[in-house]
Amino acid sequence: MTTWGGKLGDVDEEQLRQQLRTETDAKAIKRLTCALLYRQGKSPAEIEQLL
Repeated sequence: MTTWGGKLGDVDEEQLRQQLRTETDAKAIKRLTCALLYRQGKSPAEIEQLL
């Protein structure tokens, strides 16, 4: 499990959402979902429990 690191600061949440809408690869969808949850303030531990 990763620690809370404040990464993805320069990633736009709307760009993540747009990519998620068009993505078809299951692994990429999971990664994008994780990135969105992280940008919304969820900790890595919370994301791990959710997914």
